[in-house]
Amino acid sequence: MTVTDLPVEGLTIRRGRSETVIHAPLEQVSQAMLDYGRYHEFMPHVRESRVVHRNRGATDLYVQVPLTPTLGVIWALLRLEARWSRARDQVEITGRAVDGNMERFEVHCLLERAPGAEPATRFVFEVLAQPRLPFPSSLFTRENRDASRTVASNVRVRVERAYALAPLRPQRPTQRTPSDAARH
Repeated sequence: MTVTDLPVEGLTIRRGRSETVIHAPLEQVSQAMLDYGRYHEFMPHVRESRVVHRNRGATDLYVQVPLTPTLGVIWALLRLEARWSRARDQVEITGRAVDGNMERFEVHCLLERAPGAEPATRFVFEVLAQPRLPFPSSLFTRENRDASRTVASNVRVRVERAYALAPLRPQRPTQRTPSDAARH
C-alpha cells in the first residue's frame, strides 16, 4: 500500500491518499464501496452511516464520527456520485459535504480493473476533512492520511475475505495426470 498526502490549493491542511491492490474482481469491490449504508462497518471511526436520499446518480449519506468526549461529534451530509466507465474498466466515486459541522469534507475513490490472470482491482482513496476546530493543520493532515490508509486497508480485508468465501467463485481447472484419471 502506498500512503501519501497531497496539497490542496488555498489550504494548509493536506488531503490523505492511499493506493492498494485488492485481490478481487472490480464488480465485488465496487459493490462494497457503493453500499453506502454499511460504511460504518469498515470506515475508520464512523459511528453511523445512513442513506438519506437517492436521486439518479447522486446519493445523500449522513455520517457521524465521534471525537474525544470533550470535543463532541463531527457529522456531515455527503452527496456521493458514482460513475462507471466500462470502456476504461473503472468506477469513480466522488463526494462532498453539503451540510454538517465540517468546514470542508471531500472524498474521492477510484476503482480500476487490474491486469493479470487473477481478478484484482486497483483501489485509490483520497479524503480531505477540515473540521471547524482550532487545531494545527499538521494534526488534520495526519488524520486525513491515516484515515485514507485505514479505509484502503479495511476495504481490502473486507472484500478479499468475502471473495475468498464466495460459494460460487469460479475455480480454475487443475491439470490431471493420466494416473489421476485412472484412479477416478
